[in-house]
Amino acid sequence: MNWRIYVAIILTVFFGWSQLVWYWEQRRRKALKLKVDALFNYTPRGDRVIVKRHALPAQKPDEVFIPSSQQKPPNEGTVIAVGPEVSDIFPGDHVCFVEYAGTAVEIDGEEYLSMREVEIHGKRG
Repeated sequence: MNWRIYVAIILTVFFGWSQLVWYWEQRRRKALKLKVDALFNYTPRGDRVIVKRHALPAQKPDEVFIPSSQQKPPNEGTVIAVGPEVSDIFPGDHVCFVEYAGTAVEIDGEEYLSMREVEIHGKRG
């Protein structure tokens, strides 16, 4: 039997199932943060969050044509990097934010939004 299974059994007995699930989720998020930080060489300060806004949905041929200049950009995106004071938002999370949130910044030729943590009002599962 693998040693990790023994450790999982011992942790389950001592901490309970919910604590074990929480522990593995934190390990997964920390590994994802390290992986994203290696790819993205930028760390925001304080409670700032860097978000990549999702693209406008493609129009179907049977819909009324609305030019892209008249469409409102979606108020959701993917978190790319977080500052050290951000508590429960991690890189890779899909978030929804207020309509005029953040400031447009260009990092390595890509357009991102830099916003405060309080401008994010929810995460998508």
